[in-house]
Amino acid sequence: MTHRQRNIAVEARADLILTDEPSVDAYAAYFEAQMHRSKVRGLLRAVDLWFARAVPPQGIFRWWHARTGHG
Repeated sequence: MTHRQRNIAVEARADLILTDEPSVDAYAAYFEAQMHRSKVRGLLRAVDLWFARAVPPQGIFRWWHARTGHG
């Protein structure tokens, strides 16, 4: 598919989506859900990265016991 063909396909899709108010509302809800999902994924990725750096390879239970003295 060439760049021009893709532009034509995207334009046709946008025309279909924006033809009436219910489809615009549905697309806005879908877009909002995608934005929220990407934010949540970013937060989870950051927490996972922090956890991977904070917890040594021997495991969370040994790490917790060494830090707090509780088992």
